[in-house]
Amino acid sequence: MEAEKQSDIKGTIAFDTHGNVIESTGVGSQRIEDIGDLSKVTLDAEGFAQVQGDSLLVHLYKRNDITLAVYTSAQ
Repeated sequence: MEAEKQSDIKGTIAFDTHGNVIESTGVGSQRIEDIGDLSKVTLDAEGFAQVQGDSLLVHLYKRNDITLAVYTSAQ
């Protein structure tokens, strides 16, 4: 993904309400097991949330039945 090369995005995962992966990139491809935990995160009224991981931040956005997780550096 070209945007990843020009930003601090380390990877992404897009998944549906059943935990099926729609697309993954970068470290997201190696963190598919995160889907179970990420799908339980409480989102705000607009469908956003942020989760601090070990060395990564995970930015979540859900619209309809699709959730997008964007992994960035936790710096």
